[in-house]
Amino acid sequence: MPCSTQAITLDAADALAFVGRGGSYAEMGQDSAALADFETALRLDPHEANAYHGRGLIRARQGDLTGAVADFDQVIRLNSADIEAWIARATLHFRQGQAEAALADFAGLSSTIACECPKHLAQLLMRLTEFEDYSAQCVDLNPQDAALHQHLREITAQARHTFEQALERVALHEGLLPSP
Repeated sequence: MPCSTQAITLDAADALAFVGRGGSYAEMGQDSAALADFETALRLDPHEANAYHGRGLIRARQGDLTGAVADFDQVIRLNSADIEAWIARATLHFRQGQAEAALADFAGLSSTIACECPKHLAQLLMRLTEFEDYSAQCVDLNPQDAALHQHLREITAQARHTFEQALERVALHEGLLPSP
């Protein structure tokens, strides 16, 4: 941190120096100081993805999940290849109970990840969810139709649950979700 503080003393318009010092404050658990430095960096350079990333981590730690998601949205807009940002946003979506948004983030992960299982599982889950919703809205012309659609919803829900467990296991194995 002394180097970052010295850089700020020499050039108070150095956004990267504020990001560096903010990161140091964050590691020491000094969230207020870290937030102040990340916000200063963003005032100096609103395109500094690392400042959004750092602020997003602090916001998530403080329970501001909506603000954290907004920060990771910005990181991804600025650098769509930032896998950590995609994973962080997916994790936040899961914490908010927004499974579909989380699945979309996993499905959008760059193909640079060696194992594309999370992406494929997320795509399967999205399709299962779509079918489950669709079957719930089907027109029932008679009791047999109603029974069939109910059966389809039930087995689709079971399959979705199984694939959700598979995605969670793969994501944990690949380091895409933090260990419980």
